[in-house]
Amino acid sequence: MIKNIIVSVIAVSGVFPATVIADAEKKTAAELMQAVDGRYEGDTSLITLKVLLIDKDNNRNQRNTQVVSKTFSDVKKSATFITHPPRIQGTGFLSYDWASLAEQNESWIYLPDLRKVTRLSTANRGDYFLGSDFSYGDLEGLEVHDFTFSYSTAAEPTKDGLILVLAEPRADKRKQVIDIYGYEKISYWIDTDKQMIVRAKYWLDDNGWIKYYKASNIREFSGVWVAQKEQMILTQHNKKVHSTVMTVESVSINENVNDGVFTTYGLEKGRL
Repeated sequence: MIKNIIVSVIAVSGVFPATVIADAEKKTAAELMQAVDGRYEGDTSLITLKVLLIDKDNNRNQRNTQVVSKTFSDVKKSATFITHPPRIQGTGFLSYDWASLAEQNESWIYLPDLRKVTRLSTANRGDYFLGSDFSYGDLEGLEVHDFTFSYSTAAEPTKDGLILVLAEPRADKRKQVIDIYGYEKISYWIDTDKQMIVRAKYWLDDNGWIKYYKASNIREFSGVWVAQKEQMILTQHNKKVHSTVMTVESVSINENVNDGVFTTYGLEKGRL
C-alpha cells in the first residue's frame, strides 16, 4: 500500500544520471513501486507530529497528532489520534491494511462530538481528513494493484538522482479506481536507495485541481527512514488553495505497543 504519511513544488531542468537510470531499469516500474510499498517501517512505530494547516490567505491552524502502527503476520494496523486543540482532541482514525488481496482493507473514524465510531466506506477514501490536504486514501495508502506504472526519463527530470515513476489507474477498472482515490494520474519521484517517495504530483478528478507532495529532512531511526517534514499543497489552475505541513517531534521504533489501541474500543478512548 503506497503511503506518504508517517502521510512545495520543485521544478528543475536537467537529465537523470545514467547510472541511476541503469539501476532502476533492473526493476520494472511496478517492481520498484512494490519495493517502495514493502520497505521496512519497523515492527511497531510511534510518531508524534505537529500538523499545520495553511489557507490561501496564510491563516494557520495547528494540530498535534500521534500516529502508532504495528505489523502483524497478516495485517498492518495504524491508528492516528488528535491530541490538540481541545475542540477536536480525541478524534481518531484506525486502518487495517491486509496482506492478502482477498481481504478488503478497513478503516474507521471516531469523532468525540458524536461519541461514535463510524466505519468508512470505499466511497469515503477520496474525502479529506479533518481539513487537511491528505485524504483518507492518502492515510490508508494507495493499493499498488489498482494502478499501472511506467518510467519516465523525459518529463520533469530532477537534478538529484530521483527516479520518476508515472502511475495511472488500471484500464480494466479505471472509473472504479478514480472514484475510490480521486486521482486521474500520479507522478512519483523515488529515492531508490531509501525506497521512499520523496515527491509526488496528484492530478485530481476535478479539472484544474492538482496536489503536490514533498518529503524532506529524511533521517534514519533504528533502521527505518523517516521524513522529518512532509508537505501537501492543493492548487487550482496553478494557484495555491491550501497546504498541510507535518513536522515530526519524536519517533519510537520497535517499542512495545498495546494491541488494544488497534480496536474500535481503543479508538473511542481517543488516545494511546
